Amino acid sequence: CNPTIDTARPTVITPEMRVLSPSEMQVFIEEVMRETQRVAILTTLFVGFRVGEVLALKISDLDLEKQTLSVTKNLIRVPTAAVSPENPNIEILNYDQKKKTHLIVQNTPNRKIAISDGLCELLVRHLFTLANSTWPNPDGLLFPSKAGTHLDPKSFEIRLAAVSKRCEIRKVNPHALRHTLATRLG
Repeated sequence: CNPTIDTARPTVITPEMRVLSPSEMQVFIEEVMRETQRVAILTTLFVGFRVGEVLALKISDLDLEKQTLSVTKNLIRVPTAAVSPENPNIEILNYDQKKKTHLIVQNTPNRKIAISDGLCELLVRHLFTLANSTWPNPDGLLFPSKAGTHLDPKSFEIRLAAVSKRCEIRKVNPHALRHTLATRLG
């Protein structure tokens, strides 16, 4: 006798993947151009990296000759209780036991991603702007904050939400940018 025959299976609810339509993409890109971190947002959209991968990129990860970006690290915010200062595979940023959470940079498997001519040109202009700005950048980050530190993933998400609100389109989060790229490539 099979005891599962008389049971009811739970309903599986698959969340809808947010994908920007071509018209939403056009409006979104136009509005993103007003943002300080526009190149980071556009890199996320046109390469499909996770937000932590984009925010952990260093200038040295960009190979202009081969037109590639190398992903070797990921930036995430974790609870302090989950942080292990002895772990050689992570770098804890501004460690303080009294904080509730910390930003950490963790090593990831290395992968190289080809980038389009348009994104390469945008990144070249971004590098020129970085080189001629007064912003500090002691770690050689590709997308540093105004203080020269890593951008917080939560701040990045807040900026995306603000852009989508100004565009009057349904909220766009970093994962929606990944889904949009995958859908357009498919």
